[in-house]
Amino acid sequence: MIHFTPLQKLGASRSCYSIADQLELNPDFSSPGKNYTWMDVGNLTEKLKKEWSMLCITDVVYNHTAANSKWIRLHPECGYNLVNSPYLKPAWLLDRALWHFSCAVADGKYSDSGLPPLIENDKRITILQGLLWTEVFSQLKLWEFLQVNVEKNVEQFRKVLQAGNRPAGPELEGKPKLKVIQDSQYRRFSNTVDMQLALEMFGRHTNGPKSIQECCDWFKMSLEELNAECYKEMHSHHEKAINCIVGTVCYERLASHGPQLGPVTRTNPLVTRYFTFPFEDMTMEQENQLMQNPNDACHLLAHNGWVMADDPLRNFAEPGCNVYLRRELVCWGDSVKLRYGDKPEDCPYLWAYMKKYTEITAKHFSGVRLDNCHSTPLHVAEAMLAAARVVRPNLYVIAELFTGSEQLDNLFVNRLGITSLVREAMSAGDSHEEGRLVYRFGGEPVGSFVQPNLRPLVPSVAHAMFLDVTHDNECPIQVRSVFDALASTAIVSMACCASGSTRGYDELVPQQISVVKEERLYPKWNPDALPSSVGEVNLQTGIMAGKLALNKLHQELAEKGFTQVYVDQLDEDTVAVTRHCPSTHQSVLTVSRTAFKNLETHQYRAHLAPMYIPGTNAFSAECPLLSR
Repeated sequence: MIHFTPLQKLGASRSCYSIADQLELNPDFSSPGKNYTWMDVGNLTEKLKKEWSMLCITDVVYNHTAANSKWIRLHPECGYNLVNSPYLKPAWLLDRALWHFSCAVADGKYSDSGLPPLIENDKRITILQGLLWTEVFSQLKLWEFLQVNVEKNVEQFRKVLQAGNRPAGPELEGKPKLKVIQDSQYRRFSNTVDMQLALEMFGRHTNGPKSIQECCDWFKMSLEELNAECYKEMHSHHEKAINCIVGTVCYERLASHGPQLGPVTRTNPLVTRYFTFPFEDMTMEQENQLMQNPNDACHLLAHNGWVMADDPLRNFAEPGCNVYLRRELVCWGDSVKLRYGDKPEDCPYLWAYMKKYTEITAKHFSGVRLDNCHSTPLHVAEAMLAAARVVRPNLYVIAELFTGSEQLDNLFVNRLGITSLVREAMSAGDSHEEGRLVYRFGGEPVGSFVQPNLRPLVPSVAHAMFLDVTHDNECPIQVRSVFDALASTAIVSMACCASGSTRGYDELVPQQISVVKEERLYPKWNPDALPSSVGEVNLQTGIMAGKLALNKLHQELAEKGFTQVYVDQLDEDTVAVTRHCPSTHQSVLTVSRTAFKNLETHQYRAHLAPMYIPGTNAFSAECPLLSR
């Protein structure tokens, strides 16, 4: 099977997962005089299926679209904007204030305060933290969006009392408490409280002007307490936001394992912007006015991203979630988060558009990979896959699903009919964990007894698509060692589940091939090419010959019923994986000595303890015993 990253027209960032037009084939694939269409893609996938016996799958990206998508500009209701999601207004103002502050830092306006554009040590991080409080958060006064206008509400309460309104029933049981009723449009000091409840609490003992004034004073004191609580709540959000901002800056500017972006500029701002801003730069005062105009505010759209350790069943852009305000989103500044609602009637254009996108994909590909499945609304993915299966009933579905819970994984698997979940050997920090992944996802435990013909159906671990490395993760040669490539891929190949790899791994490409920034073409495939041939690749490249043998072994074990697996940790670097056939009681054993650490800085054990393998052992070129 070949997995193609999205073939659609890409957005401004050129990321394969920031699609500008889900219905249009990427024009970069066409050449002068020849404009390829989806029909040509279908002909290619059918040719690969018939002549090479290769199936083709591709991604479906439901959760976001490129920020410069023309259709989102025409249909801004398909995203979370300040008109259909006014609760995002405080977060949007904060985002704009951070942008202006970042521009000021880039222009050197805070250099005299100890914060030049190049943030290169912890001292400047401390100064940044202080300036964020004084220059950004304190100036915005975002707590006013949560508070009530005390004088206005007290005056309204006074009029109620003066009109002779009194509580009708008995006193309320317990200790009732006033609560702020949030203004639906999120305007400053526009919140209210329940006047009937206020009357029950403070209006029982009025029999003259003096009593009315006392009741109003009690009511005023209660409102001031509410406002103080709102201030504390927003202050807590501010503290979290500053911690997240500082953490991001430390990773992006200081950390040795981070991108080390260098000086703050408008291209590389202090933090990624959380919202689109398709207008010329303007002052904060002008932007406040912009926010009030629905014709403009509808184009101020929330970007997408992911939230660390978040509940995958929660939509972090919906009301009641403060991810954008608390700056907890690891933001993809090139993509707009899509707003489906609960049903197609909530956003007809978006549902119809994405359904058509799904049908085109299912028509030309044997399967799909659900990108960002854990953040895609479950009911949306469910509806889209149902539409895909109308076109292709035997659709193969794999999913990128990181919930942190196998119980939640199974919920997605069962609701969506997922065939395989993406698992990755690169997620292991050492050989013991890598072996555990094989044991967990790679087959049934080896049993000593004869297996019955009929066995009860019991809950099981979701079937895995187990890859040595996925296409959007770091290069294992950089993270581990080049000597680990063959050993770890041998461990993966011994798992009794679907296995896979990413282009570049077998060729030992020493850096990550970015799905965002890479523009170079792959070498042509030529099995007869000489090792020195320029622009061509053959079986003499990297570990391809070994990988071919491993793939043949993987296929043969599956065909012959080697469904059981046993993993033995021989020492801290060596893993033995046994595949066992319960019907013939034959076993195949692979011993892999991993190299997770750089040989220049780590001393590996020179000698291993003997390993005794009883019985008759025969290994052919197709089924080798591999070790390093």
